[in-house]
Amino acid sequence: MLPRGGEARRSPLAVAGMLAGAVAVFLLIALVSNGLSVPRQPAVEKLHANKAQGHPAADHSMEYSQVTKVDVAHTRGTEPAHSSTTPVTSEAPKKLVVTVLDQDNNSFEIFDEPLPEDCHGQSHFDLDGGAVRWGLGHKAHSAAECCQRCKDYQPSGVERCNVWTWCGDPSGICWTMDIHTHTTGDCWLKYQEHWDNDVNLVSSNLRVNMQGQFPESFRAEHKTAPLWVPWTSGMIPKHKT
Repeated sequence: MLPRGGEARRSPLAVAGMLAGAVAVFLLIALVSNGLSVPRQPAVEKLHANKAQGHPAADHSMEYSQVTKVDVAHTRGTEPAHSSTTPVTSEAPKKLVVTVLDQDNNSFEIFDEPLPEDCHGQSHFDLDGGAVRWGLGHKAHSAAECCQRCKDYQPSGVERCNVWTWCGDPSGICWTMDIHTHTTGDCWLKYQEHWDNDVNLVSSNLRVNMQGQFPESFRAEHKTAPLWVPWTSGMIPKHKT
């Protein structure tokens, strides 16, 4: 129903809406006439708007390569060495030192692994003793393994192993002043009959072949001798196996 006078009256809110629409149309016409397109709000602006409103939206505008770099930076050095599902234990890991060839030309790995205290082992240390297990070709992967074999060789009524000597030199050869060629991994199990069972080298009567560096006079006489004694040796006292 029209009011008196035949003209429809409009509310102030409707008038404001019409004015806003007219302004929008005018701006659109101006943009099109200048060859411009209506811009879309970029993802970064959306992210900033979300952050301003307290929404922790992900930044989808970040390139994949950037994400990859961030992931690598956070994970480098933490990946497992292999994909094994074996549970991690408290044992110290073995460290591969070198791979050599055994007497049958098969690959043989030499490891650096913790040596138990009751092996009483030292590097650059060559102990004397009669062989209860010939060492040429008797290979052990580490000094710890050679020591364990000595601990295990405890027969009753016969000579038991109380001295072990292992070649761990990564060169492949352990120089010794005899006619044999001693190769890396050789594990000698020995017995010193008159050893007083004292592991203190200062007070013990343990027979030592060589220890530490070869003397200069010795190397002058034996031209092929290395600077350091290449062997690692230890002792297993009786009743402490």
